[in-house]
Amino acid sequence: MKFTPLASGSTGNLYTLEDDQTRIIIECGLPYKMVQRLLPHPPSHYAACLITHSHADHSMSATEMQRRGIPIHCSKATAEAVGLRAGWIEAGSERIGTLQVKVYEARHDVPTLIFLIRSTLDGETLLFATDTSYLPYKYNGVTIWACECNYSKALLQEGDALADRLYATHMEQQTFLDALSATDLSQCREIHLLHISKDRGDPSAFERDAEAQTGIPCYAAPTTTNPNHHVH
Repeated sequence: MKFTPLASGSTGNLYTLEDDQTRIIIECGLPYKMVQRLLPHPPSHYAACLITHSHADHSMSATEMQRRGIPIHCSKATAEAVGLRAGWIEAGSERIGTLQVKVYEARHDVPTLIFLIRSTLDGETLLFATDTSYLPYKYNGVTIWACECNYSKALLQEGDALADRLYATHMEQQTFLDALSATDLSQCREIHLLHISKDRGDPSAFERDAEAQTGIPCYAAPTTTNPNHHVH
């Protein structure tokens, strides 16, 4: 199984996941032409696009992708908010080719999903969790951990206008590290730090701290403004 972050953060999110038989897109929060440019294959070569929630930085191209025949998997609430036509597929415990998808509820200000995706081909599992203030469940036995590490309290300025919203809707660095320490990571081979705040996060420090704690290779996902940073 291969997970590739192509863009991550408030300016837009786009990721891919594939095994030897099935490839999917996760999030499409960029203009469609940019999605086309960043994807390593044409969008039509992907079996589906999974969307966690309706905010534009995660769903911007959903209607265009659906118009072009790419199945969109999301919650009913997200489909209604984005304006997807009837016939959308609600994400659940289901199969997309050789990928088995389970969903859990995140902790955000709109209905948001966490994806646990297992390849029936190679047995590997991806945890994908973003735009959530914490992980409400433990996810042991995960091979690839891709989770939001949005900001650090140490980098918040006094009187920061966004502080209350960040506390309620996004994952702070120590919360991320605590989730890692509470998890059995014996099968995990790589950790991706998603949706890092431009002004209230430190990608290099976040990578370093997570890797020092876990001993597992850790990668800060690239932003659209720096798309070549740590793409694997």
